[in-house]
Amino acid sequence: YGFPELSGEFRDKISKGKRIAVPGCYATGFISLVYPLIQSGILPRDYPVATFAMSGYSGAGRKAIAVYESKDRAPEFDAPREYALSQQHKHLKEMTKITGLQRTPLFSPMVCDYYSGMIVTLPLYTDLLNGKPSLQEVQEKLAAFYEGEPFIQVMPLGSEDETNGFLAGNARSGWGGLEIFVTGNEDRILLSSRFDNLGKGASGAAIQCMNLMLGFEDRDGWGREEGTEFIRFRNCSVRKMMNNNFEIRTMTIEDYQGVHDLWMTIKGFAIRSIDDSKEGVASFLKRNPTTSVV
Repeated sequence: YGFPELSGEFRDKISKGKRIAVPGCYATGFISLVYPLIQSGILPRDYPVATFAMSGYSGAGRKAIAVYESKDRAPEFDAPREYALSQQHKHLKEMTKITGLQRTPLFSPMVCDYYSGMIVTLPLYTDLLNGKPSLQEVQEKLAAFYEGEPFIQVMPLGSEDETNGFLAGNARSGWGGLEIFVTGNEDRILLSSRFDNLGKGASGAAIQCMNLMLGFEDRDGWGREEGTEFIRFRNCSVRKMMNNNFEIRTMTIEDYQGVHDLWMTIKGFAIRSIDDSKEGVASFLKRNPTTSVV
């Protein structure tokens, strides 16, 4: 199972394995919160876990991406949409199996009108946890569990105040790591895992596992390192060395047309969007104002 941060045993099996199952995106966020709490003895295995999550629409697949990026889409796609209401989401099995929970969690995911990025949140009553731990104790347990891991950051208490108490789902789009926030109070705690569903939640994790299988460091070739910035345009990633002469700016319709024309010269390449008209591109850029061009 391709989640090396969970333990030395997981990491060793990945490095020696031939077939690695990379975690699902929602499963990544959920397991990053639940697994260490069970291993540390804080969270009972029979706790009645419920979790909710939001994701950018890129996680919904090609057909859904085409719908979200269509200028003729229905108004309901402008709002977050809850789904998997029958409690049969495909990630539930690995969420239960890997964490060791004795009962299947209640899971409420939502797909939202932004391209990529995800938050998975776990609410907990402290009087149902072993020892009724404080907010600080839970944060310290998680920080100690992931100490030294380059792609998982347990944020200091109060970090959400830097964004006026809000956590944006797309704030880590284009980054290969995962942040954990511990919020709430001494009676009710919220644990939130924020990451890119296309990064640590998908292909980024696959590259990390491939690196381990080949004997490289986790972040070789793709992670954020000192002096670099990780930038994503749609599904194409580049690394910008800060000491090189690059310009990064918000993408315009003219930029898009230039990139489109270049892509069309590549044999076998296909644009996934169903609407590459000027109006369609303008609509996409309006809904995705952080799209950049290098």
